[in-house]
Amino acid sequence: MKSTRWTVIALTVGVLLPAVADSARGQDSTTARVPALSVTSSFAPERWIPADSPIALMLSRPLTSDEGRVAVLIGSTDVTSLFERSGTVLRYGSRALRLPSGESEVVVYTVNSRRWTEVARLAIKVLTPAGFSAASAKPSASINNKGQLAEGHSGLQPSPDPATYQDLGFSGGLQTTHERDGWRFQTTSNYVGASRRQEALRYGDRHDRAPKIDLSDYVLQLERGPASLSLGHVSAGTNRHLINSFASRGVEARVGGTRASVTVSALNGSSVVGWNNFTGLENGDHRVQSGTLNLELVPSRPGAIHLDATLMNGSLLPQTSFTQGAVVDAERSTGAGVQFSAATPSQRLRVAGGLSKSRFNNPAKDHELTGDTTVVPVREERRGAYYVEANAGLLQNASVGGLFSTSVNAVYRREQVDPMYRTVAAQTQSDRVQDTYEIAGNVGVVNLQLSHNRYHDNLNDIASILKTLNRMSTVQVSAPLAGLLRIQRGASFLPAVNYGLNRVHQFGAGIPLNSEFSATHVPDQMNDLHNAAAAWQIGRWRLQYRYNQNIQDNRQAGRERADFFGVSNAISVDVSVRSNFDVGYEGSSEHQTSRETSQTNRTRHAGGTLTWRPTALTTITSLASINVTRDDPLTSDVTSTEQRLELAQGFNLGRTPAGGGTRGQFFLRYGNTSGTNWAFPGGPVFSRTERAGWTLTSGMSLRLY
Repeated sequence: MKSTRWTVIALTVGVLLPAVADSARGQDSTTARVPALSVTSSFAPERWIPADSPIALMLSRPLTSDEGRVAVLIGSTDVTSLFERSGTVLRYGSRALRLPSGESEVVVYTVNSRRWTEVARLAIKVLTPAGFSAASAKPSASINNKGQLAEGHSGLQPSPDPATYQDLGFSGGLQTTHERDGWRFQTTSNYVGASRRQEALRYGDRHDRAPKIDLSDYVLQLERGPASLSLGHVSAGTNRHLINSFASRGVEARVGGTRASVTVSALNGSSVVGWNNFTGLENGDHRVQSGTLNLELVPSRPGAIHLDATLMNGSLLPQTSFTQGAVVDAERSTGAGVQFSAATPSQRLRVAGGLSKSRFNNPAKDHELTGDTTVVPVREERRGAYYVEANAGLLQNASVGGLFSTSVNAVYRREQVDPMYRTVAAQTQSDRVQDTYEIAGNVGVVNLQLSHNRYHDNLNDIASILKTLNRMSTVQVSAPLAGLLRIQRGASFLPAVNYGLNRVHQFGAGIPLNSEFSATHVPDQMNDLHNAAAAWQIGRWRLQYRYNQNIQDNRQAGRERADFFGVSNAISVDVSVRSNFDVGYEGSSEHQTSRETSQTNRTRHAGGTLTWRPTALTTITSLASINVTRDDPLTSDVTSTEQRLELAQGFNLGRTPAGGGTRGQFFLRYGNTSGTNWAFPGGPVFSRTERAGWTLTSGMSLRLY
């Protein structure tokens, strides 16, 4: 029986196994005969196409029943229903929905009842309706209001004019960007306005003719590859002594890459705003022109060795900027300068220097100023200036005794500007030479800065001119005591401390010959300023103590007693009582003593603030302070007080500010000040004067977009 049973099993296995194997081979063969699905497109990923261009997607084969249907997304929008399918080709030519402008992706999926399977992801670049590859416009606008609702005054407090008012201010701007065929055009413009003409942008220049809404600044910039052209408010020049960040309205062009570049510019001779002189180039006698060649001698490592050469030619009429009130001369200068800089790959050693030459003159341009007066012509001067700098990282995170990480950096600078050196496009102080030595670093948690500066004038050593010398030394040390003492438990009770010393000695080298000077005319003064502070942060408490001492030692002949000594102590405490409620207090005491008059002036101050934020957009602030000033002989005693209460309420209109919506804030402020002055000119007679005033003011700021 057993032999018969095993015979039947063997025959069954022998018949079934080949059948199963043949079936598996058949299935594998069927699967292999269905190639992977791929998609090609009618558009090239590197080319820009119009927004209304028809596009087509070609499937490599028909879909199987298991793959289901095709779905197409452009960006994040499902546009499957807008495609027409013909066999293995899907065509999109809908006029109802243009292709999205900009760079996006066409993503093709197969969709069945179980899942979406990504088949292809194709880049597509679509022009804007106007034919640009990119276009954007970003406006901004805000309105501000400030006003005085009521006021009161008494005693010697002057009456405000006007007593009540409401003024409006406006600021707005527009930034645009357009790109096409490698060209990029950008614009930026800003505008300001005021309801009261006295606050107009150009009131100081045009007075009653000043427009209430005016153009503050603008820039039009055209770029293509390494070249750019800018018109409007630009800044020109990087040469320290020739033309350095000279900002005005004009034109600037730049061409070049990382290896070499050339920049040329022509700007108005003084700062200009408004719609007049729109280009800044209307008057050739009031213009600054410059050109700069920049070279990177090691292009693979920018900054390794840099060289630039600058030419400048400028002519200024006796005109000031719109915010400047002064009597100025006509000026003209022409100059050239070169600068270099070099650095090691680690930046541990850096050197820089420059040399400039300038030819300067004051041409007679202002006939209204000179009138019929005979004026001696100013002689044209040709002078130079130079500077050198060296910066060395002596130590970088070096270990000292295995305990401290130490870094030390040393700097040396020398600058010399010849007598009578002038240029119309850079602010320089002529006839001086200056040397500066600096060391900065840390030893563990202790930070240390040391510097010494020396300069003198009268470089030509003219015997009849006073030569003045200056020596200035500074020391600054700071450290957290917990880290210095390596204390962890209770570390918050130890403060972070710092100390600084500033010593300045200014003196004359001697009595000038062939002059009316005497020893009493030669200055000689030493000033010492000490500053120390300690700060604690203990939970919600913040405490700071500050100490200041200044000593003025006058060593000038005949004025040896004209010395001053002053000391001040100040303390401030801030505590966050709750997450929305803060309390602050500050107090100080200081005195200043004159040795010459034997008089000491003392000032004491105390003040406190309360800040409550009942909601995220509401803030209530209260402030009160008192100041008392009196002198030691008791000839005067002045007391002044101030109280202020303010409510600030923010509000959002539409979306939140993070989403670009409209945001505003309104405030209402009550202020009260008073003062009492006691004067004791001598004997029992005294006088007493008082002043007091209060105001109720309001304001609002509204950011439209």
